[in-house]
Amino acid sequence: MPLTHFTLTRQSDGKVCAFAAEGTRFGCISYRFLGGDLAIHWHPRWGWCAADEAGEVVGLPMSVPKPEQRNRPPEGLWVSRKGQVSHVYELRWGQGVEAAAA
Repeated sequence: MPLTHFTLTRQSDGKVCAFAAEGTRFGCISYRFLGGDLAIHWHPRWGWCAADEAGEVVGLPMSVPKPEQRNRPPEGLWVSRKGQVSHVYELRWGQGVEAAAA
C-alpha cells in the first residue's frame, strides 16, 4: 500500500512537520509539507530528498544510503540545511495528518 503521509520531528525542540502525498516525481509519489513550500521526493542523483520551492536540495536521510532506499522516504534520521543552520529530524511513516489539521 502506498505511503500517504508522514512526519518529520525536529530533534532539538520537538517541532513536528507533517507531509502528505501530492503528485509524482521521477515515477515515485512526492510529498508536500502541509505548512509551507517544501517537498520530499525521489531524485535520480540523491535518492529521497527534501527540496525547497526552487528545487534546491535542502535535506537528506542520514540512516539509509541511496542504494538501499526503496519506494518511500526512509524512516529514521534526516538532516536539513537552511543557510548556515542545520537540523536533525526523525521521519516516521503514517503520522501527522491529524496533528496538522488540528
